[in-house]
Amino acid sequence: METPIVSLIFPVYNNADMLTEALETLRSVDAGVPYEVIIVDDESTEDMSSVYDKKHLYNRIIKVKHSGNSTISFNVGAKAAKGKYIQYQNSDVFFKQDGWLKHIVDAFKKHKVGTVGCKTLFLDNTVNHSLKFLEPDKEPFIQHHERGKNMRYALLGVNECDSVGGCGMTILKSLWEDLGWLAVYRPFGWDDIDWCMRTWEAGYKVVCQSDAWFYHLGSKSYGGKETKQYYRNEDIVLQKFRKIIQKLCQKRKS
Repeated sequence: METPIVSLIFPVYNNADMLTEALETLRSVDAGVPYEVIIVDDESTEDMSSVYDKKHLYNRIIKVKHSGNSTISFNVGAKAAKGKYIQYQNSDVFFKQDGWLKHIVDAFKKHKVGTVGCKTLFLDNTVNHSLKFLEPDKEPFIQHHERGKNMRYALLGVNECDSVGGCGMTILKSLWEDLGWLAVYRPFGWDDIDWCMRTWEAGYKVVCQSDAWFYHLGSKSYGGKETKQYYRNEDIVLQKFRKIIQKLCQKRKS
């Protein structure tokens, strides 16, 4: 096996059929660079043998004590990763684009990029996630750029932004080690934005590689965001990173 450049980390809990589709479609395309697949099983209660018996679909399975928190699972997988870059994946995804991962790796060649996001799509080819811009004194706190736009008319190329979505978020592993892993929030939400703010604080850039895309069904693998805890997490991040958010907002408007 070639030395992986990127380690794709899939935190999973049950849903063997969904994970099988994700991994089979991943193997069906030419990602463009060597990668490894690490599955971190959060003590699934269902029989997962239908996918785990297909050893050609992954490189390693790590089983952890159930926490119900995909970020904990991601951090465990990232610690074991061999790649220069680590990518946060979900099991409710599927792939159709050749070269998608090479596009992401190429984005790190720009000056001092520490975190790269990409475009994720709904089944109707409209944008699910791409760039995020933050406003400290407005509601909603997250300003999504081009969410809901048809992929055909969406932004292309590498674009600097405040934050990117967690699914497909790719991180320079040495930076992840230096900053002390992803912060764990009670499910669900805001761990990705927390990480992006820490990337900026450390003097690295966050960009979205809009030439790379895959499909993401959204909240099928680890629950949804419409919870009180989600909005508590929002308040925590808003206060914790108010200064860097204001700085990014001023930079964007200057």
